[in-house]
Amino acid sequence: MPLDSRTISIRIAVLCLFTVSFIGWFSGLAPMTCCKKALIGAFAAYLITGIIVNILNQILISAYVQSKVEARKKEMNGREH
Repeated sequence: MPLDSRTISIRIAVLCLFTVSFIGWFSGLAPMTCCKKALIGAFAAYLITGIIVNILNQILISAYVQSKVEARKKEMNGREH
């Protein structure tokens, strides 16, 4: 079963949003600056996480299909004898 990239991406983006905003706040930046940096960071995290999860899904599905093909080949070889 493939991973849900949207849910994972949103969770990582929200985590990044709060992390970057707290870092900016504790660093003494202006609230508007913290907000801009946090939104840009969250958007970047959303995009990057979505790409990474889709790549992982492709790898997992490919490995699953390959294992099923190998199992089918073993099954067919067992029937021939």
